[in-house]
Amino acid sequence: MASDVSARSVRDVMNADVVSIRPHDAVHDALHLLLNKALSALPVVNHQGRCIGILSVTDLIAMTHELVEELSDPGRIQEVLMEWLDKNIKEVHSDRRKVATLMTEQVVSIRPDASVLDAAQIMLQNRVHHLPVVDDDGKLVGILSTMDLMRAFLDAAQTP
Repeated sequence: MASDVSARSVRDVMNADVVSIRPHDAVHDALHLLLNKALSALPVVNHQGRCIGILSVTDLIAMTHELVEELSDPGRIQEVLMEWLDKNIKEVHSDRRKVATLMTEQVVSIRPDASVLDAAQIMLQNRVHHLPVVDDDGKLVGILSTMDLMRAFLDAAQTP
């Protein structure tokens, strides 16, 4: 293993044991995967295994923006909160809301042979915390997180 981080590729530091989800799966199922596996993002793949999006905790939090706006009227907080919970909890638990409705479709990805430095630059430029790693056919082969990058930089800094 190279101690010089600039010599390392994404393949060297990515997580190849990636958990993914399909666009027509229920948001409820995605939420369970995120919680049970302690993940903060799930690549979304089609039936051919190609990465077509990503669903992150940030995407799920975006569901609550409408609630925040409506809560600006203190006199309606209880009513708005109950209406919002009723609508969204029912949708999530009834499996009506699909991953495709919340996922980010313009997914930024990277190839496994790209350098770790390139990956860090792409993450910074695009303000993302996860990069699905895809092969030449767009098939998901791993995922790279900011934690993976931090680990690689720390390992390099600690190697004499």
